[in-house]
Amino acid sequence: MPTPSLSIIIPLYNEYPCLEAVWHQVLATTNCPPQGWPVPIEVLWVNDGSTDDSADWLAKQVLPANWQVLHHASNQGKGAALHTGVKAAKGQVVLFHDADAEYHPNDWWAVAWPVLQQQVQAVYGSRFRGGNLLPVGYWPYALANWGLNTLLRWRWLLRRRQTLFITDLETGMKALCRQTALTLPWQAKDFAIEPEITLALLTKHYSLAEVPISYCPRTVRQGKKIGWRDALIAAQMLWLTP
Repeated sequence: MPTPSLSIIIPLYNEYPCLEAVWHQVLATTNCPPQGWPVPIEVLWVNDGSTDDSADWLAKQVLPANWQVLHHASNQGKGAALHTGVKAAKGQVVLFHDADAEYHPNDWWAVAWPVLQQQVQAVYGSRFRGGNLLPVGYWPYALANWGLNTLLRWRWLLRRRQTLFITDLETGMKALCRQTALTLPWQAKDFAIEPEITLALLTKHYSLAEVPISYCPRTVRQGKKIGWRDALIAAQMLWLTP
């Protein structure tokens, strides 16, 4: 069998304040992967119609080998940006990484490795495993996430008579077999893509695992975009989707 390859898909929308820092984190990690890491890596940045200086900044960068920058002419949403990346990816495994500096590329290997080894078809990087200490100001988001995960577990128990272990369906770091990713519905264009992916994986009986990752949340003032409206949309999808 050919050596598996990994595609890192990074959707971004109006992330200019932290874009340079994330770019250099990704560059450092792809230049110096862990010892013994045998997998060629490609990086796909998907600019989802940013209206700040993100597109101009990206245009000035010299792209390393196996890096691409893809653009949407207008903002279509995170789900659409991820789908664009999946369709353009060449790797056997795709890994989603938010461009908001909340996640660190050092966690890629732990998240991607079980999928690359064909142990499972998807891995979620959980922010709530491994004893992460989240800032006090993050509690509304943590509470909303806990509520969504609880709703998913109860839904699955009531409808499927099965117990779930998922602690972080909203995580921005997920790794999937690319062929698995291509079978997903991809109907949600916005942040509702997270519960849609999870429900599709579970409904199709794909194997799914979680591993702990680090997390450094930012505030709304610093550019955080997800809010209570997105949580309500996710809850509706989790409960009403057959």
